[in-house]
Amino acid sequence: EGCTSLKYIDLQKCNCKIEAFAFANCISLEEVILPENITYIPHGTFVGCKNLRKVVYPPKCEISTMAFEGYTVNS
Repeated sequence: EGCTSLKYIDLQKCNCKIEAFAFANCISLEEVILPENITYIPHGTFVGCKNLRKVVYPPKCEISTMAFEGYTVNS
């Protein structure tokens, strides 16, 4: 949370769970690739990521209505 220099995250090979506000306020973040095992993107995950342009996630992944709070998400 709050990282200012992170631009790209590739978690494709990670067997992990995304926590609420995990990438909040990472102002330089532009692209994120989430692993296939992710089933849910929680509240506030990408809030404040003003340069975020692309998030790749599995097709059956549920997304909290507040995961991208303040931003428009294109499917």
